[in-house]
Amino acid sequence: MTNRRSILKAISTLTAATYFARPVFGQAKLHVGVVGSGIVGVSIALHLAQAGAKVTVFEKTALAAGATSKSFAWINGSNTNQNYRNLRIKSLEGWQKLDRELGLGIIWGGAIKWQPPGEVAARVRADIMAMAATNYPFKEIDADMFRRVGSEFTPGDIDIAGLATTGGHLDPVSVTTKLMARAKLLGVDVKMPCAVEELIMSGNDLRGVKTTDGDMALDRLVIASGVDTPRLTSKAGYLPNLHHEPGILVHSTAVEVATNKVVYGPGVHFKQFAYGRIVGADSETPPKSDTHQEIRRHAVAFPSKEIEDMHSQRIIDKIARFLPAAQKAQPHHLTLGFRPMPADRFPILGYLPKSSTIYVAVMHSGVTLAPIVGRMVTSELIGDKQEEILSPFRPDRPGLL
Repeated sequence: MTNRRSILKAISTLTAATYFARPVFGQAKLHVGVVGSGIVGVSIALHLAQAGAKVTVFEKTALAAGATSKSFAWINGSNTNQNYRNLRIKSLEGWQKLDRELGLGIIWGGAIKWQPPGEVAARVRADIMAMAATNYPFKEIDADMFRRVGSEFTPGDIDIAGLATTGGHLDPVSVTTKLMARAKLLGVDVKMPCAVEELIMSGNDLRGVKTTDGDMALDRLVIASGVDTPRLTSKAGYLPNLHHEPGILVHSTAVEVATNKVVYGPGVHFKQFAYGRIVGADSETPPKSDTHQEIRRHAVAFPSKEIEDMHSQRIIDKIARFLPAAQKAQPHHLTLGFRPMPADRFPILGYLPKSSTIYVAVMHSGVTLAPIVGRMVTSELIGDKQEEILSPFRPDRPGLL
C-alpha cells in the first residue's frame, strides 16, 4: 500500500510539473492558441492547421463579430509606403489563391476614384503620382476613359480621376465563415463564447491561458483580438498604442446591380454586392459634434435609432447622386465599428519583446492583409523563420509604446 501511494504521488507531481511544459518538437504537434475569430485570427488559425499545428481559437462573443463585420472590406495594394504596399500586394495574391480554392465570392472589379477641383483633388493627384512610380496598376484616366469604364456613374465635374484594375471587395462575414469552415475540417478547435482572462507564464514564457471555460496548456499564443489586443498583451508587459477609430457603414436593400467597382467619389465611398446590396459611407470617422462625442472617445453604441436612420438615409442619398441605380435603395441596417489602428497606422506583427512564445497580430486593413498575415505568422511560429517582409512591422519599433 505504501509503495502504491508513493507511485501515485510521484505521478501526480510529474503531471503538475509538466502540464504547462512545452512538448519536444517532433514528438507532438505544436499547440497554438489564437485569440480572436475575426478575419485575421481565422486566417492565422487556418494556415497554422495547414502547416500541421494543433490549433485552438478562443472567441469571447461570436465569429467575425468585431471590426471584421463592420469593415468596408476593400482589398487593394494601394499605399505610398513601399514596405506596406509590398505586403498588401502579396496579400492580394493570397486572396486570389483562396478564392480559387474555396469559392469565396470575391468581386474582382478594381476601383475608381474621382474628385472635382479643390483640396481633395490635389491629394488624389499626389497619390496617383506616387503610385505611378510603382508597379501597382492605379493610373490617372481622362474624361473619355472615365466615360468608357465608368458609364454607370454620374460623376459631375471631374478634375482628377484614377482607375485601379487590380483588387476588389468581399463580404467579410461570409468569407470569414468559409475560412473557418475549412479550418475546422483541418482540426481547428473553436472555443466560443470563451474569453481569455489571464496568461499563465513562467518568466517571459507562456505556459497556457486561463479562460472562462477553464485553463488550457499552450506552446504558443497569437493575440489577434482587434481593439481588445492591449488588454491581453499588457499582461505580458507590452502595451501598444492603438488609436480609437470608429466608423459607420450603411447597408441598403438590394437594387439592380450596376457596378462591380469600389468607388471613392466626392464625399462618399461605396460598393455593390452581386445580389444588389450597396454598402458605403460619407466619412471615415464620425462628425465632430456634441451628439457624437462619446462615440469618438469610447466604443459605445449609437445614442438613438433616430440618429441611425438619419445617417443611413443621408448616406444613401449621397451615393444616389453618383450611382443612379441607388435611387431605389432603402436603408437596411447601419453598422458602427471600431478599428484597431496602430499609432503609426502600420500593422504590428511579431513576438512580443522578451517573449518567444506570445505573438501579436493587430492592424487596420485586416481584410486586405489576412492571407499574407496567416501565411507569414505560420512560417514564423511553425518554421521558427524570420520573415523579412514583416521586419518593418515588429512590436518593438519606435512610436508604438
